[in-house]
Amino acid sequence: MERGFGLCKPNGFNSLVTMQSWMFLSSYEALRDKLLIERTIQTMAHLGARAFSEISGEVVQTTAFVIHAAHIEFFKPVFFRLLDGGSNEKESALLSGVGRFDQTIQADFKQMPGCPIAYWATPAMKRIFQSGSSVGLVGSTKQGLATGDNGQFLRYWHEVSLSNFCSSATSRDDARQSGKKWFPCNKGGAYRKWFGNNDYVVNWANDGEDIKFDKLERLEKGQILASNSKPKNMDYYFKEGITWSAIATGDLSMRYSSSSFMFETKGAMYFGKDHESLMYVMALSNSKISGLFLRILSPTLDFHEGPFLKLPLIVENPAKISETVDECISIAKRDWDAYETSWQFLKFGLASNIEGSVSISQSFDNWSLQIVDRLQRLHHLEVGILVAEGRSPDSSPK
Repeated sequence: MERGFGLCKPNGFNSLVTMQSWMFLSSYEALRDKLLIERTIQTMAHLGARAFSEISGEVVQTTAFVIHAAHIEFFKPVFFRLLDGGSNEKESALLSGVGRFDQTIQADFKQMPGCPIAYWATPAMKRIFQSGSSVGLVGSTKQGLATGDNGQFLRYWHEVSLSNFCSSATSRDDARQSGKKWFPCNKGGAYRKWFGNNDYVVNWANDGEDIKFDKLERLEKGQILASNSKPKNMDYYFKEGITWSAIATGDLSMRYSSSSFMFETKGAMYFGKDHESLMYVMALSNSKISGLFLRILSPTLDFHEGPFLKLPLIVENPAKISETVDECISIAKRDWDAYETSWQFLKFGLASNIEGSVSISQSFDNWSLQIVDRLQRLHHLEVGILVAEGRSPDSSPK
């Protein structure tokens, strides 16, 4: 792009098809800032994935644009949002003028953190970015343990002896004094909100002695180690927080992590200043509102720590929301523990409903009703969180 401008006449035009990454990623923020000040976006067709029949999948996402080499003050570029369908559908949509956005002044992009080219952002969303604080001001994110060899140091919890597994340690000292080898470890996982995906355990015997020794042994042998193959942020192990999956194909899903967990690099964690602020951030993260803002801050498949910390946060009633989130966590935990995939599983729900002369079919109906009631209550609480937050920016395009 910069080479193209170097070849332009002072009032020339730079027209390219490129990857869309420069529009959003933090590594291109300086490029965007310079472009918004010195150049003028005339028109852009945001093509996304599957723009070319020769390239399938979601990884290659493109945009086509015409940018004027000179800057025009108060100019409103024309954007076409053509993310759905294949190349033929995108072409038809472009020719018919579908998904056209032409009401944003180019300078308005600088109102949002990182200056993303988020042409679909509504005026209400921009005001929230300008007027609110951010998630990063009331807490911090940390990357966790990089074992260097997950095959050696990570297991599913059901692969290890329960006699050598500790799920109650609340500090590194507790873990060391327990004499146990395996401890719960957050490692991302599938989409699930509030609680769950507690599948993995890590070898942290004697404060990670085996992992630390393995690293030293490799160094002595001259083996090349990745720069992050080490225990990181150890002071945050076994602390209360919330965790999520860094790579996701859909919306962000936050889960509560008690003070008995460690965390791995794919299960990054956020730690609040106190329980109320932590629960408020969790409520925001699991709401539709966060999805709207994250599509601006990180419209890729990667929900890493940077965009998450930029989420706008306006705390109006954290205490009330904290109580609601605690109940959401409790319901989600009951659901997780109702199946044998949980180490706290005790009895199958269907069996719990078989009493006396009640038939199996009636027991199944009773069990199904309990599940439906649980889900309806959770949905009711989630709607209540949105109302309590009092933040309902205009809906963004699909």
